[in-house]
Amino acid sequence: VESLTVVNTPIERARLYFRYHPMPNLLAASDPERASHRAFGLPNLEFTQDDTNWPYKVSMAAAKDMRVDIPGELPAPMDPFAASEFLDKKDHYEVTEADQQMMATGHGQLI
Repeated sequence: VESLTVVNTPIERARLYFRYHPMPNLLAASDPERASHRAFGLPNLEFTQDDTNWPYKVSMAAAKDMRVDIPGELPAPMDPFAASEFLDKKDHYEVTEADQQMMATGHGQLI
């Protein structure tokens, strides 16, 4: 079985990620505009202040109520924002201008 992942980050950032996190037999593609999501009819998750209409929109409060549990990586289940911050620090990852531009769109990649 072959697998394909499509990430919503510029190709340079995707290459950097997979250089440090190699995944044998995984094909990866970069799609910062999320055209592949639209082509397959996948929702383009939007983070909002108050409105939740899953899987199209999720409020920041609802997102913070979610829990991410990655045994061996996180010390305990955490909200997605805390988990991201924890893992970024653990991996010595620094947010770049390209990352900030992607986050500024208010859209996320539905996994």
